[in-house]
Amino acid sequence: MNYFLSIAFFSIGFFLTACASTSVVTHEEPTNENVLSIQTEENNELNSESNDEENIVIRLATDQMLAQNEATMIRPVLTLQSNQIHRFELTLSNCHFEEAEPSWNSNATTAEECQHENLTTFSTREQQVLMIPAGQYEILIKNPYIDRELGFWLRSMNHPENTLATGGGIGLNEEEIFDVQLLPGSYLYSCPVSPTPDYLLVVQEANP
Repeated sequence: MNYFLSIAFFSIGFFLTACASTSVVTHEEPTNENVLSIQTEENNELNSESNDEENIVIRLATDQMLAQNEATMIRPVLTLQSNQIHRFELTLSNCHFEEAEPSWNSNATTAEECQHENLTTFSTREQQVLMIPAGQYEILIKNPYIDRELGFWLRSMNHPENTLATGGGIGLNEEEIFDVQLLPGSYLYSCPVSPTPDYLLVVQEANP
């Protein structure tokens, strides 16, 4: 009798030990790699939201320029009659182009200050929409004031991934010519190095 009771108690104890071992849930501590991955994803989301806000500000300011309908015609500085290539000039100043904002005086001294200044003031500034007839152009970009290398970027307004002209390294008292074929439509131009706002260039049907 005692023999059978011993076997029964042994079997019950073994069964309970097995159940306890199989019901243990392990909790893995997060590794440094997992924490870094989570932090990186959070930072990317914050940066994306910040960039979206900046793009919205610039886009709203561009839409406001269109609504104001304050346009001025840029007349080519030089027309080469032999091959019908027109030339006009754009002058880089501190954080802006003079032809688009002739009355604006910037107080910024760095690229970061330019970016902040344009984001916070551009919607309240007076900008001129530049208008030219369609055709083949030489766009002369000049830097007569800023003692650092600047650049130029021209692209379609509705399809900004379509770049017509881009370049940099335009130092103080230097200039660069960009050859472009401009069809009727709306375009944006800017300096991405010492960042300017996105300015509007409207190309109209050429007179016959």
